[in-house]
Amino acid sequence: MASTLEAPTLSGPAPLALAQHVDALWRDPLLAVDAVVMGARVPGLRSRLATSDCGQWDCLRQGVLTPAQEQQAPYLVRLARPSRLAGWLLHEAAAGFGPWGMLVRSRASFVGVRTHFRTLARARLPDGGELEWPWMDPEVMLALLPMFGLDQCHNYFGPVHSIVIVEAARWTVLEIVMQRLVVTSTGVLPHK
Repeated sequence: MASTLEAPTLSGPAPLALAQHVDALWRDPLLAVDAVVMGARVPGLRSRLATSDCGQWDCLRQGVLTPAQEQQAPYLVRLARPSRLAGWLLHEAAAGFGPWGMLVRSRASFVGVRTHFRTLARARLPDGGELEWPWMDPEVMLALLPMFGLDQCHNYFGPVHSIVIVEAARWTVLEIVMQRLVVTSTGVLPHK
């Protein structure tokens, strides 16, 4: 018999300043912070990455891509703190582009995270066919993860400890705690 996840727990702790949210990302020195950024939502992302101060980044689509496909593709970026790119993603991109993707915290290597996320790129249909699906889209993730069984949720997370969705007004953290999907949404205090 397959185990299933209980319904997610939505909690609303007191809002935090943006700096407090950012500090929490790097609180555990054993966890790396990676961004999965959808090029379709962030114009000029590939050019920004090519000139950024981030250590590692790579396209999550495999194979030879046209320039237009490269611009639309999702990218995995290992973020350093402090860095101009991390600051831009967490401050300006969140305010200017809406849900641009997600942050993930993991003990896995960059290559390990990239390999895992590339396995999520295609969904198998009941008839055996496959299609590409936007697994990194925050709206899709928040709609589907609560419906997943426990095994499916573990497969989705893979080596990832937690997922963070960054928005201008709130940050949402998703993690599996004691065989339950826990979703915590915390507001961002307005900057004075």
